[in-house]
Amino acid sequence: MNIKNATMEDIAAVAAVEAECFPPAEAATEKEFVERVKYYGKHFGLMYENVAMHNEKRCVADDFSEKGT
Repeated sequence: MNIKNATMEDIAAVAAVEAECFPPAEAATEKEFVERVKYYGKHFGLMYENVAMHNEKRCVADDFSEKGT
């Protein structure tokens, strides 16, 4: 498990996860993430594992929304 602060280099990946986890009307855009990281980067944490996933999409937010939490 790796934990780090978000940087501008992470924007595309963060936006891609956001797009998978939320409907288009609710998902933040890359531009919005640029602003968030610019102003709150030291408080914008990322947690990830170096795991290869083949033909599988996982999103914790989907699990929460399906359960109504």
